[in-house]
Amino acid sequence: MPAPHEVLAGRLRSQTQGMGSPFYVSLLESAASDLEAGGPVWDVLDGYEIENESAALALRLMAAVHRLVLDETLPELAPHYPSVGGDGENKIAVSNSGAAGEVIVIGSPIARTQQVSMKELLR
Repeated sequence: MPAPHEVLAGRLRSQTQGMGSPFYVSLLESAASDLEAGGPVWDVLDGYEIENESAALALRLMAAVHRLVLDETLPELAPHYPSVGGDGENKIAVSNSGAAGEVIVIGSPIARTQQVSMKELLR
């Protein structure tokens, strides 16, 4: 049986099939790779592996990040999001090189309190 982070990575990848946005496909691939490495995306998605595969986790994750861009919680991502005039650059990576007490999700520091917001947005 695959480990929970492998289950989630597989779901993110499978949900990119037929997705019309190369930007989101790239972000989800980065998120899946980060999950496999046990990176900060795991901190956000831990526990969601028990959801039904049809629960559209990838779409909900992208919607949650998009909402945080729109409400200016993550203004550093706005230059990349076409919906707010960004360039649609699809090479933004997920990294865990943030300062202590922070995670990096899709290139942007998110404080642990914002992690909770991400989890709430995913529900």
